[in-house]
Amino acid sequence: MTIALDRPKKTKSAQIREKLGYPIIDTDVHTQEFPPAFLDYLEQVAGTAMPTAGYAYAQRFQEHLPGASRSKWFNQSWEERRTYRTARPPFWTRPTNDPLNLATVSLPKLLHERLQEAGTDFAVVYPNLATMAPNIGNEEMRRAVCRAANTYHADIFRPYSDRLTPIAAIRLHTPEEGIEELEYAVNVLGLKAIQIPGYVRRPIPAFEKYGKEVANEVVWIDNFGLDSQYGQFFTTFHVPFPLFTCRVGFAHSTFLLNSASNANFTNSIY
Repeated sequence: MTIALDRPKKTKSAQIREKLGYPIIDTDVHTQEFPPAFLDYLEQVAGTAMPTAGYAYAQRFQEHLPGASRSKWFNQSWEERRTYRTARPPFWTRPTNDPLNLATVSLPKLLHERLQEAGTDFAVVYPNLATMAPNIGNEEMRRAVCRAANTYHADIFRPYSDRLTPIAAIRLHTPEEGIEELEYAVNVLGLKAIQIPGYVRRPIPAFEKYGKEVANEVVWIDNFGLDSQYGQFFTTFHVPFPLFTCRVGFAHSTFLLNSASNANFTNSIY
């Protein structure tokens, strides 16, 4: 017996899907990592590089995420929020009004069962952490979090690959970093879709003297071009909302995505 079959009636989305003569593919389904499980993976990755520091390393990773200072908003007075221009963390990212929906975005089996309620036949999954991990400034932490996130999501979604495929978080601070993670994600983990950052957050040297918190927030945006001849995986860009605040400056450059990647979409995800 499954939760999806026990629900009392078909959703409007499911009713619309029944009238269509073709499959529906959702290419942007967001999920939320289950923190205790992910931290186990991060501890293992960190422990491989630093056997004596694995657990402590894993506990500190959130401090390195772009926009980490936003969590202070909840403990600040209105005067402090105005003084520091602290952006409030988004409140709509987790469906907390419905425990079933909240569980669905963290449990792959439940999501797999409930896809039909959304009128969806196949979904490309964007785990929230995976969209942010490639933008971590600290190289050691960036490498560990991306590798742990990719391994974690490959493992938990593998039994449901007939209808769900998670993206791999590919870091691109240097070409070598990108190639290393890409080869591991595709050749070792077997992931079929990748997400690369539309830009790289580069530090502004003049602000480093004000400490790590300021240096982590005040950056310049280094965009880049992509023209890939490889079609064995589906390439996407995704920019997480928390990266954008009034503190971020943009460089005057552009990026390009080869249309061949989208043309190979169907072949790459099935």
